[in-house]
Amino acid sequence: MATVPTTINTFKHHFTSVRPTLFKVTPVFSNFNGAPAPDAHLKQEKYNDFYFYARATTLPASIIGEIAVPFMGRSFYEHGDREFNPWDITIVNSQDFAIRNWLETWMNSMNQHEVNKELGDAMGGGGYFRGMNLSASSPYYNYFCDFTVEQLDRRNEVIASYRMVDAFPTQCGEITLDYGNTNSIEEFTATFRFQYWVRQLVNEPGEITDVVKEDT
Repeated sequence: MATVPTTINTFKHHFTSVRPTLFKVTPVFSNFNGAPAPDAHLKQEKYNDFYFYARATTLPASIIGEIAVPFMGRSFYEHGDREFNPWDITIVNSQDFAIRNWLETWMNSMNQHEVNKELGDAMGGGGYFRGMNLSASSPYYNYFCDFTVEQLDRRNEVIASYRMVDAFPTQCGEITLDYGNTNSIEEFTATFRFQYWVRQLVNEPGEITDVVKEDT
């Protein structure tokens, strides 16, 4: 009967771990040439430094529903449809309110406060990201934006990368103001819906290759 290795040295040679504090969140914009470009409503420095303010988020869950088929007092299960949960980012509020302003402007462009309509003529190239090739196949949906979440190792190399495709904000959370809330900084939660996520392969630390996904 084989023995189970129990020494700490054996454990050390087989065990690795990942730190939940080492990650990076980035909004993904692109211009008509496909090159990265900041959104006009988000200041260049806040676009470059977005991950400094994105204090917490999650790597997305992989969820497939189930179908229960009753038979003779028992249930036979087969897989159902894929589901994608809403996605949250906890954001530190900067003194210029840049990221919060960006989200509020983005949401107002989708549905205005005073009237139940989108801001601008979406079918004519309007909408929030008008003039940017974010959804060239369907300009009506040009309020979408991708986000990437990258897991880093302890050398700050990317070891896993997820891309939330065609995301849009559904909630820009409240900020509580309180005289008694000392020794703290303001933060709020932004909630996004996205169409699906894709996992990007990392062959070597820091080397991200083609996106792995199903046909869409």
